[in-house]
Amino acid sequence: MLTKYKYIKSKCIVLLPIFLALYNIKVGKIVISWYDIIHILFFHKFNNHLLYQIIWKLRIPHTLAILISGFSLSISGSVMQGLFRNPLSDPSLLGVSSGSQFFIVICWILGAGSLWEFSLWMPLSSLIGGMLSILLLFYLSKYISLFNISKLLLLGIILNMGISACSSIFILQLTNMQLQELFIWNMGGIIQKNWHLLGISGLMTVISFIILTSQSSKLDLLILGEIDAIYSGVDIYKLKRNAMIGIALSMSASVSLIGPIVFIGLIVPHIMRIISGSLHKKLIWHSGLAGSSLLLLTDNISRSFFKNFYLPLGIIISLYGVPIFLFIMFRYNKEI
Repeated sequence: MLTKYKYIKSKCIVLLPIFLALYNIKVGKIVISWYDIIHILFFHKFNNHLLYQIIWKLRIPHTLAILISGFSLSISGSVMQGLFRNPLSDPSLLGVSSGSQFFIVICWILGAGSLWEFSLWMPLSSLIGGMLSILLLFYLSKYISLFNISKLLLLGIILNMGISACSSIFILQLTNMQLQELFIWNMGGIIQKNWHLLGISGLMTVISFIILTSQSSKLDLLILGEIDAIYSGVDIYKLKRNAMIGIALSMSASVSLIGPIVFIGLIVPHIMRIISGSLHKKLIWHSGLAGSSLLLLTDNISRSFFKNFYLPLGIIISLYGVPIFLFIMFRYNKEI
């Protein structure tokens, strides 16, 4: 009976993002019937050229961007919470998203005049910024005892604040139009729909997933504590390095697609740890799928209930993220 329950649970976790992705293609200002969607997607038969363009050039890229971003944020969050053994650890705390945003702003000022014109360069600039942040964090962590990973989190928060301050200096150089665009992008209101950008970001996410899942057994041992993990044969230095590289890749992919979104990487792994258990091999995979589902659901809410405008994802996520964050904080106040 228990095996059957686990089987049904796993199937639901896998099938839910697929259903939500198909529904995401359906909803919008122009509602498309399931008949047209199935024929255009699977049989490439269409009587209406406009619907074909809407599906393949707008809604499918939009949906894939949401899927990739939700997956990236959640796998990063699950590893972060395991690495620091803290349910309030969020991928953005390491300074990766701030570093990615900082480098995007710099390259944007030096390059194109619009985020849409600059979109193809966003994954590269985002990755460089995220990696530089991680390299700086990793360099500074050498002066911290390997037996105190919690100090690494504090270093990340300080680095995050410093990068944000530097980013603000460059943001002041933007024009009014660029400032408005950046403001909307920061709230998750600009979803990139370029197929080349999706391909690059998707590849970064796959590489990140491979790196992070390869560390799952070591993260399981880390639950016992840093000293016990070292006695069990875990190289803490390599674990930190590999985990942070994987987090940098996935966060850079997400930032380049939908901007610096928070809370997804915090909420989803916590919920999935209750549902799927604490073993990271399953937790990382399930968190990724659940993160895609939650972000797709958020996008569906925005597009279904607000017909005349697109309410940025960051606003809706914050509306339900803040109370969940407070619930987690009060529930685990003795462990944090």
